[in-house]
Amino acid sequence: MKINLARKITVLSIVFFACLVISNFYQYRILVNIKTAFNKSIRINSKLIKDAQLLRHLIIDAETGQRGYIITGNIEFLDPYYKANNKFKIVFSSIKSQITNNQKLLQLLEKIWHLKLRWEGQAGSPEITLRKEITSSNNNLKKIDSLIVNGPGEKILAQIKIIILRLESELNILNVEGYFLIISKLSESIHTSVSGQKTFLLCGKTNYLESFYIGQEKFQNNYDLLKQRFKNSKKLLLLLSNIKIKYQDWIDQAAIPEIEVRIKHETDPRSFDDLSNLLGEGKGKGIIDELREISSTFIKQVEIEIEQDLIHSEKAVNNSILYLLYFILSSALICFLFTAFLSKSIFNSISLLLEGTRIISSGNLNHKIIINSKDEFENLAQSFNLMSHKIKQTQTQLIESSKMASLGKMASGIAHELNQPLGAISINSESIVKLLKRDHTEQAADLCQLNIEQIKRVTLIINALRAFSRESSKDQKEFYQVNDLINNMLLLFENDFRLNEIEIIKEFEVNLPKISLLKIQFEQVISNLLINAKDALENISKKKAIIIKTVLIDHLLIISFIDNGCGIPEKDILNIFDPFFTTKPIGKGTGLGLSLSYGMIESNDGTIKVTSEVGKGSTFLIEFPIKRNK
Repeated sequence: MKINLARKITVLSIVFFACLVISNFYQYRILVNIKTAFNKSIRINSKLIKDAQLLRHLIIDAETGQRGYIITGNIEFLDPYYKANNKFKIVFSSIKSQITNNQKLLQLLEKIWHLKLRWEGQAGSPEITLRKEITSSNNNLKKIDSLIVNGPGEKILAQIKIIILRLESELNILNVEGYFLIISKLSESIHTSVSGQKTFLLCGKTNYLESFYIGQEKFQNNYDLLKQRFKNSKKLLLLLSNIKIKYQDWIDQAAIPEIEVRIKHETDPRSFDDLSNLLGEGKGKGIIDELREISSTFIKQVEIEIEQDLIHSEKAVNNSILYLLYFILSSALICFLFTAFLSKSIFNSISLLLEGTRIISSGNLNHKIIINSKDEFENLAQSFNLMSHKIKQTQTQLIESSKMASLGKMASGIAHELNQPLGAISINSESIVKLLKRDHTEQAADLCQLNIEQIKRVTLIINALRAFSRESSKDQKEFYQVNDLINNMLLLFENDFRLNEIEIIKEFEVNLPKISLLKIQFEQVISNLLINAKDALENISKKKAIIIKTVLIDHLLIISFIDNGCGIPEKDILNIFDPFFTTKPIGKGTGLGLSLSYGMIESNDGTIKVTSEVGKGSTFLIEFPIKRNK
């Protein structure tokens, strides 16, 4: 598959840029929708919380107005009672319209409505009616006492408070800040104190004072909590402090004096006139009204601060939109960076090709260049791999040809080497037959032992010949002792060297480490070097010798083949390992022996080099690094 690289880069860059712009556009739309939903949710939740708090205050106002009228008989206390009842219906409808999809909240709201109706029917209206009768007849304070003490009003109010608390608990999930809940509890604690005190004034039973004192304790707890929450706002702390001061004024100037007068009335009924006068002054009502006014101001201030927080949040969202716009504008730069990255991938492909070429040229024809780029580079890598495979096949064929040539040169020597022990075996066998006929068993046994030795020698030669002639493509790298491999090859050349009066001198270092080799290739190299050395010694008159050394020096295993033959001219040294280069007469050499030897040594992680002097001989050095061996 051929793809123009320039076109590929251009297309990918355009696609990347388009995807980036589309992605950023959708992110921008999502962020705008989040902002819209955020603002809408804030408006809805803020109104819902305010309406819920207002519903609670309306219940408190209705109860306070009703209680005030019952205690004092002053018709003015009924005005907030009726106003609270009328507004309660409006606020109830507003809340119901806001939570139409929340069945749990709707159920709680319906319970509040029914409990409110029950309180109106069973306590609020009957108590007012009874108080009117008492006022008109100036009679029977005990009837209203009995109705308040024994009637269901207090239980119903307690249930209303519990349901409201549950409603607030559910609404608290939607609350932006937790201030309204704490403020409501602060107001509730005030109402608890007032309700307990007023009820005690009405009936004179001391168990109602428990609510009065519990309300004070809750007030202090809620006050401390709010004080900690608003420690960084001087205005809120000032308002909170004013609430506490006024609350304490109500306790000191109204609640305690009224309680003392009511207690005095229990022992001296005539003091009830003092109670009536005290209640008639309306001092406690004035303080409560002022306290409510301050609480309302406090709540408004909290709303202002929450509104400021919302402004900051909106500003943060706007900043996010601005940053996103900047990000979209930077898409072009990212596109260029992406193009640079793509170019880098191209350079990586080129680097892989160069590295693969270097490895293959060093003789490792098994190396594969892997590039999965689906372009010209992949095609080029495949061509390289195919080329190295064909070179490997050609090399294998050349090795086999060189091996056959070596076998041909060794054939006469090997034949003579085999004929000699076979002839001895034949003669010994005839002698054994004659000796056995004469019962000379001991002499026959000696000849049999000689035959066995000759057979072992023949077997050794045949095995060495079989191993050398084995097909090289089936050979695998294994760990070998080079001294053993050299000895095996010398066995094949032994008779040939003896016939040509060539002395073999072995200087092997013992206990050499084994090295990883393709055995058949290494044996072929030894064969080529021995044949070249024999040819170099062919026409000299002095004593002929080949010295073979193995030694370990500085983590290098060095094998030396030294002959005292004719030597190699200096001008030919640089070309000695080139394919088809030879200094031998036509028909005697192919020029491939040393070239193949060079490649085979390289493929076995070694190196081969030569030094020579005309008339004195040549030295071939093979080096293997031990760090790569086992």
